[in-house]
Amino acid sequence: MQKLVWPCAPSRHHAWAFATAAGDGAWSAGVFEAGDVKMQRSGVIFHDVKVAYEVHGTMNADKSNVILHPTSFGAQSSDLRYRIGAGPQFTLDTSSHCVVIVNLLGNGLSSSPSHLRSGQGSMRDYAMASMYDN
Repeated sequence: MQKLVWPCAPSRHHAWAFATAAGDGAWSAGVFEAGDVKMQRSGVIFHDVKVAYEVHGTMNADKSNVILHPTSFGAQSSDLRYRIGAGPQFTLDTSSHCVVIVNLLGNGLSSSPSHLRSGQGSMRDYAMASMYDN
């Protein structure tokens, strides 16, 4: 099973940088290509897994200020941005923490049934991810 290691190897992820409209800090987004992953609960192999993520704030040298924040199944990373920013008015303060939002498998940004293309099978063939897999 593939393991996400920070920072990701350049050949396994794609990243983009953005500045928030509110001016409360820059953030970046990317896609980590995990390859083929065995689902923990079902044992089914999920092929060509991609995990979308956002990074808000700056990681310190010893990487001890990272907060990993997964989305819920019904949410995407953009739904959580209102609580992330520099200063005490934000739930997750990027002036002292680096917040990594990981989009769960199946939420539409990371690998999801909606990404099936013609000839790739049907929903019946899709390896549904559980909370254990995320």
